[in-house]
Amino acid sequence: MKKESTEYEAKSNQWFSTEIYFGRNISALGEVSEQQFAEFLLYQVTPAFPAGMTVYDAYGQMQHSNGEIVKQKTKVVVLVHKNSKADDDAINKIITAYRSKFGNPQVMLLTKQVKPVFYGD
Repeated sequence: MKKESTEYEAKSNQWFSTEIYFGRNISALGEVSEQQFAEFLLYQVTPAFPAGMTVYDAYGQMQHSNGEIVKQKTKVVVLVHKNSKADDDAINKIITAYRSKFGNPQVMLLTKQVKPVFYGD
């Protein structure tokens, strides 16, 4: 019996760049420290994406529904990965873990299809 291909199997040769913007403000507690974020990367992100990532500092602001503009330090994690349910699930787990650990800070997720060329080992 022939197995029907899933969306992920049909698109398995596609690559995506996912940017996760992690707001560092913690409600009434200050902000996620450099050490706390480094530990989050070590224990949550690296095991899910051991092949690599890029992380950089950013500044962000967002207007809430009440009109208030919130400004904050932000960490951006960039992942280049193949299209798979496992990677989608891992990304969602990372976001859920961050929000849970630090009291539901703002997180934004951007994903786009890319055509990477890798140099090196």
